[in-house]
Amino acid sequence: MPKRAAQLAPDSAVLDAMRSVLDASPEPIAVSKLKSILKGPLRRGEAEVVALLEAERSAGRVFRYAPYSGKSPRYGRQSPEVYARQLALAALARKAQTLRDVEQSVGKRLKDYTAADWKRLVEQLVAEKAVFPAPGPTARSAVRYSLHPPDPRDYLRSVVARWRRNLDQIAGRLADFGIPSTEVTAAALEMLGDAVGRRPASGEASPLADSGPSPRQPGAPADFASRFDAAFARIDRQRGSHNFVSLVELRRALADVARADFDQGMRDLRMAGRYELSGAESLGGLRPEEREAAILEAGNLLLYVSRRDR
Repeated sequence: MPKRAAQLAPDSAVLDAMRSVLDASPEPIAVSKLKSILKGPLRRGEAEVVALLEAERSAGRVFRYAPYSGKSPRYGRQSPEVYARQLALAALARKAQTLRDVEQSVGKRLKDYTAADWKRLVEQLVAEKAVFPAPGPTARSAVRYSLHPPDPRDYLRSVVARWRRNLDQIAGRLADFGIPSTEVTAAALEMLGDAVGRRPASGEASPLADSGPSPRQPGAPADFASRFDAAFARIDRQRGSHNFVSLVELRRALADVARADFDQGMRDLRMAGRYELSGAESLGGLRPEEREAAILEAGNLLLYVSRRDR
């Protein structure tokens, strides 16, 4: 007896199978791949698969995309706008990129998107604060975008490294004349604090651009020393009177004092021989708030304060 032809499943079952696959995929899927997963009674020719998908597209339930790695068109459940957003965010999660970088790195997956479309999308992401613009590594570099606001440290590392090399050279020259390197470092940090502790007024030359001596800027408030003494004594008592208090707690106790003024007052108290600073035992174990509160000196983060005139 002749074999009976296998009964085909209804089109609704084929559509259910394809919808299930499309729902689970973050990427649009090529027609050739969709056709290959239809087995047994669900099997259909490519033209039939395309016809079913196009009917879904007309109903607004799927979206068609240009081919990517092959010749078959692709279909997905997400709209081109949603897909483009996913592609852009995934690219920027890997590393900061320029607008052109984004277009080149993911544009092949969405060939229907123009440069203007990518620009409009990134601007929208910036407006939503999902993406943040940042200057490039040089003044002539294009703006870069990432998922995080720009970190000043990324732009200051090379500047600080050059400053450190110059400082070491000067310290080496002065060492031949009996000036210890610690004194050179202390002087440099004091001058740097004066330079960045205030913004020059309109028409006033920047301290960094002035090659001649500049008057010393106002330091900590006049009552800083007495307030610092009181805060130190109180926190030290609360911690068991071990004469070992973190700058985190001291800065918190004097939160109304600007950081530059606090650091200047701390320098004055140390120069007067009243307090000393020591570093943490393990820099790798410092919490972010401890790193922020610490004072950088000669490459060391100084975090703990002890009183000397006890």
